[in-house]
Amino acid sequence: MKWILFISLLCSGAILSAQDTIQRAKISGMQPGRILSSNRIIKPTLTTEQKIVASINLFLDSMVRTADASPFFIQKIKTGVSNILFGFRRTGALTGAGQQEQAFFVQCNVQTMTQKDIADGRLVLIAGYALLKPAEFEIRRFERILINKTPLQYTSQF
Repeated sequence: MKWILFISLLCSGAILSAQDTIQRAKISGMQPGRILSSNRIIKPTLTTEQKIVASINLFLDSMVRTADASPFFIQKIKTGVSNILFGFRRTGALTGAGQQEQAFFVQCNVQTMTQKDIADGRLVLIAGYALLKPAEFEIRRFERILINKTPLQYTSQF
């Protein structure tokens, strides 16, 4: 961990004194917005995967607070997460040879949730996105419980 932190600091272009380097080697984790003795601020950067997960989590948290019992709620969730992933694909963060299916997928239906989950108002979403090669997905499972715990409803097309 110490060497990775040291190498990442060298690669970021920050000029460090010997004292700053020794101080950094003693710290086990990087603190946000750490100020060096030269009054330079080093901000930790997020990886693409961390940005994707954070974006999806923020969206799901906002949707869970405004959950309704309409049969189109699941479709809103799927569309919202697909739009987030499409934005990352448009910027070039996701790979895919022309087809959206090779870049990412979103599943939120009766195959991802049991009948008990549906009755308890538990939302389970599975998202896969290709970071390195097309159709080689990093798969993440997101789970939320609706605040009002209303049973989820489905229309036949979901």
